[in-house]
Amino acid sequence: MNLTAKSEKEIRDSFFKHCPENFLEKCISKNSISDMHIPKTGGTFLKKFFENLPIDYINNGHQKCNPKIDLYPDPTDSVPKFGLYQDDDSFEKSLKICVVRNPFEWLVSYYFHEQGDLLKDPPWTVTKGVGGIRGFYKNFEEFCLAYINEEKYWPPGLSEFRRFYPFQIFYENGNCAADFIIKNSSKNELTTAAVTIAAAYGIDPRRIGDSLIKRKNTSKAKKKDYRHYYPDHLVDSLNKKWESILNVLEYDFYSGSTSDKIILDASNLKREGTSLLRI
Repeated sequence: MNLTAKSEKEIRDSFFKHCPENFLEKCISKNSISDMHIPKTGGTFLKKFFENLPIDYINNGHQKCNPKIDLYPDPTDSVPKFGLYQDDDSFEKSLKICVVRNPFEWLVSYYFHEQGDLLKDPPWTVTKGVGGIRGFYKNFEEFCLAYINEEKYWPPGLSEFRRFYPFQIFYENGNCAADFIIKNSSKNELTTAAVTIAAAYGIDPRRIGDSLIKRKNTSKAKKKDYRHYYPDHLVDSLNKKWESILNVLEYDFYSGSTSDKIILDASNLKREGTSLLRI
């Protein structure tokens, strides 16, 4: 991150240039941040970042906004968390954010996720894949085919993950709960967005230590760039499945982000079935 601008104002402005027009006004009007954490999007990094800054930051984990969706009935799930984001009294009073990831990259991370350490954290067992998904599908291609084809077996507790990404941030009426969506599809997008939000809350970017913005791949099983895991026929099928989501969130398979935006205005987004719309 290049912070060589002459003044603090110039540094702040350099971060804000890729933000929605209402971004600063919205941040200034809210004294706290509520983060809706979608699994495998980089939310753990964001949590560590903000919890080490003098900002009132709330992260209640992997919850949902729609009470009619069953999120964690499956016993294989590694991160059970019950309740609704809006059950927290501070939710509506806070700046509501979430991180999304290029769905192609997210799906690879979803499959290769590992949690637990038999030696360090008994009685943990190593959970392979979100919800132990690798226990059901022997390789990534088989997993993708089940993700695409709803006639194939899929763990019931994870059914909405297959039906619509990212379902957790939408109310029962389809409206998006988030004020802003942070994009994470390259090495610098998420860190730049995090520093941008901190700057909006009055923190000088030059005072944010390197230890807070360094990121690393925590998956031992994932060894390659996400594009190496997809044969062409899966790319074609997933492009169809995710067509509206890719368009609205501005992602594609080959280049990652299709725009230079790192923070999106989410107030005009709506879910209709498996489609994501701008309204």
